[in-house]
Amino acid sequence: MRIILVIFILYGFSTQIESQSDTDTIFHPKQKIGFGISNVAKTIGVSLNDSNPFPKTIQYMAEYHHEIDTALYIRFGVSSAISSVKNGNLREYYFVPLNFNLGVEKLVSLNKFDFIYGADIFYTMSLRGGSQIGTGMWQGDDFGFGVAPIGGIDYNLNKEWIVGIELELGVGLFREFRNVGNLPRQNIKGGLIYPRLLSLSFKYLLWNS
Repeated sequence: MRIILVIFILYGFSTQIESQSDTDTIFHPKQKIGFGISNVAKTIGVSLNDSNPFPKTIQYMAEYHHEIDTALYIRFGVSSAISSVKNGNLREYYFVPLNFNLGVEKLVSLNKFDFIYGADIFYTMSLRGGSQIGTGMWQGDDFGFGVAPIGGIDYNLNKEWIVGIELELGVGLFREFRNVGNLPRQNIKGGLIYPRLLSLSFKYLLWNS
């Protein structure tokens, strides 16, 4: 609930700024290429009642933004990580979460700050591999999909670089496997999923179309 409240506060604040800055001429880059880290809040131990079965680990992300109207962007991103997991006395295996998002974002600018609000659709999945699998090949594991409203703030360091922070809260459906005794059981659930949650990024600006 606190995350939802923060996103709505950012949205309300940005609309107020937008109404105050309508008379200003503000130029935005046609494209932005970003990279950074996500899943920061879960990594530092923030308690979340989400349904995401994936481990609490920093994920590395890349994203692309393209302006389709004044201060309105379509966005595409991908984030991933690799973790080693030991299952009791069995040999370790490797776990790779993958998150894909596609959405729109609106920018409201004030001096060197850009206040961002929008929404993504996302697909999140995981791969598991290692000697425990038997063949050493990778196989699909859990997956999920849904919708995630976003809110964030970017700071313009100069005409080429931006540093930003973003909150993303998702709701959707996901499939997971849980061990019941020695047998894996498939389960489909609905609920909160934080594919990226809190992310920190740098963005490189491309001003030409």
